Amino acid sequence: MSLFSNPKDSLSRSEVFLLRFSQVVLGIFIIIFSINSFLSKNDDFLVFWNAGRHLLSGQPLYDFARDGYSCFKYPTWIAALFIPFALLPIEVAEVVWRLFSLCCMFWTCHWSVKGSQRPYLGILVFLVFWGTWMNNIVSGQVTPVLIALALWGYSELEKKKGLARFTIFISLSAKIFYLVAAIPLGRRMWNKKALTLISIFILLSTEAALPGYNGSLHSLFHAFKSTTGSLSDFGVSGADYGLPTLWVKVFQISHLKHARVIGFLISLLIIFPWMTWFLPRKAADSERFCLGLALAAAIFPLQFSYGFIWAYPFVVFVVERVVERVVQRDIKKGLPLLIGAFTGISGLIFLDRFPLPFLEGLPVRALSIILMVIIWTFALKNTGSLESKSTKN
Repeated sequence: MSLFSNPKDSLSRSEVFLLRFSQVVLGIFIIIFSINSFLSKNDDFLVFWNAGRHLLSGQPLYDFARDGYSCFKYPTWIAALFIPFALLPIEVAEVVWRLFSLCCMFWTCHWSVKGSQRPYLGILVFLVFWGTWMNNIVSGQVTPVLIALALWGYSELEKKKGLARFTIFISLSAKIFYLVAAIPLGRRMWNKKALTLISIFILLSTEAALPGYNGSLHSLFHAFKSTTGSLSDFGVSGADYGLPTLWVKVFQISHLKHARVIGFLISLLIIFPWMTWFLPRKAADSERFCLGLALAAAIFPLQFSYGFIWAYPFVVFVVERVVERVVQRDIKKGLPLLIGAFTGISGLIFLDRFPLPFLEGLPVRALSIILMVIIWTFALKNTGSLESKSTKN
């Protein structure tokens, strides 16, 4: 079942009402998104538009002295994606980008409920994440587009083998740490065609950036390292940040660069078994991929609040599993899971805003994702298999 299918044959009357109500509210929110996004002046898209312009004009792609904290901090191949937008005037490019971002956001919601027996749950979770979606769309962030590309790539793994894997790589490699999200895919992630496409695209985009550094690959790499190093001014502690923050606090790591690397490696060692050996057999392939996306967001060292929207598809699966457990009238086991899921969602959305002393300095959102993974694992034990959102859809 999708956002647009007829639910009358498969849902009860109350569930049909919930679906229709959530669809109406979703439509209202889409309109609000559109109005707010076009009125916004806080536009991070300008960073990406300028990156495309720099590639076209042969100017340095990475220049902290010129751009300050608005400097481009992504790999060269991400800048290459914005060359088509850079060909347009900024006023036109902004409108096209916001429309594209809105479509990607809506498609992500559609993908998350496709095949679900209770599609209204995915819509309700989307509405709960409204503030985070709004933060992304209004500020012109690239995250909604990257999520949609990753989900599309996964859905087309069997049909468009090379292009699908290439798309997943590009969407995850915008922030290199996110490539850990591909771990649940295992060998399915790579084939010769995909590796060829990835290699050619990286080489061409790097070649396009070299004129800004007099053809010196070393200078290009040094400039990239310098701009990403500017992120050190943001520190590594706070409720919005990833799981490495926890290890910084526990082990009292003072050196910032060491703190991020060590914290990431510790976090990866913890989640790796979850993404490989301990994956529940009942989990659909699409659940496993979305688990990878959520955990990648959780362990990213410098994760701001808008980045946790990567967890949205997985949260939909968690809610579906927990509700299925409750519907089976297993209240004794289902109610604690329901409370746990509510707590996890609360932590992801707004719990960090409350000045609770025991939460001070902790990565509340990242820990909430870990809680959701635990809830999902327990909820899987006595529920049936969900339809995988694969190429069959």
